[in-house]
Amino acid sequence: SLVKTGEWRLANDKTNLAPLLIALPLLGAGASFDTGNKHWKNLETGRDYQDVWLCALEFLHNNALPADKLIFYARLPVVLLALLLGLAVYAWSVKLYGKTAGLLSLLLYTTCPNILAHAGLATEDMAFTVFAFLTVYRYSLYNRTKKTADLLLAGAALGLAFNAKHTAMLLLPALAGHCLLEYFRHRAEGGGLKRGCFELCAVFSAAVLVLLPFYGVFSVNYFFSGLKTTGGLVGGGHASFMNGQYSVKGFWNYFIYALLVKTPLPVMICAVMAAAVRLKERRFFDLDAAYLLFFPALLILAATFSGFHVGLRHVLPVYPFLFVFCGGAFKLLKGK
Repeated sequence: SLVKTGEWRLANDKTNLAPLLIALPLLGAGASFDTGNKHWKNLETGRDYQDVWLCALEFLHNNALPADKLIFYARLPVVLLALLLGLAVYAWSVKLYGKTAGLLSLLLYTTCPNILAHAGLATEDMAFTVFAFLTVYRYSLYNRTKKTADLLLAGAALGLAFNAKHTAMLLLPALAGHCLLEYFRHRAEGGGLKRGCFELCAVFSAAVLVLLPFYGVFSVNYFFSGLKTTGGLVGGGHASFMNGQYSVKGFWNYFIYALLVKTPLPVMICAVMAAAVRLKERRFFDLDAAYLLFFPALLILAATFSGFHVGLRHVLPVYPFLFVFCGGAFKLLKGK
């Protein structure tokens, strides 16, 4: 609807990257959108969730394409994003620990049921996971290479993450934390905090330049109104279910429990091995570990206190960082 009409009636609390990507193959395949149906017209005067769902059903079952074709084409961009994420997981693991570790990280990624499940769903979660991971990866790479291209790519990924899901706002304190760690690490070498702040400003500026074309200068208020709506939903809580119990305020251990139950046993074993070896070699809190653990920990913490406990998908970005961390077990165990 957004591509066909340019209006935000169906999802004025959402970002638009994932919907736009999902819409591209549908347009190419000849999908139609009827702006004459009554539910779409009802949304002109105000947003009612009943009309939103009924309008979606109208699109799905009264279209030029059958419903199964619509769903198939809508999922294709998400599959491509998942492939991109797999390459990024392998690349980061190789840079940190070598090719063998990279293959282990890639194996864990391609066999994880949570990744496989969301790689085939036409939702925003995989897009957010990809670009959040790329933001931290490219920022860490910049602090190794000091190449301007890596800094700008980190900014571009941040802008796409902003436009994938409002949760990407958590990347700002994460990057600020990494900036401080880099400062303390290089303080003896003359690395200045001002330079780090300037680099963060460059990343944020690049992110804004990437974000604006998706909204337009005069329509960027939709981004902030969506952010406000999302904040209200998160702060207000949501009906939740866990382990046979219901709650309207959520459960304090919901995401920890979900991660423990749904994370494959081989991943957990590799993570424990990597952590044990890092502790033994007193390397657990080095910068490489910080880049891999800080944002996932921040995401889990924010999700836990949000009161919006309705699925593991809200902490899906934890997994690619975890797979790279697991890859470190090979190099660390060999003492290389």
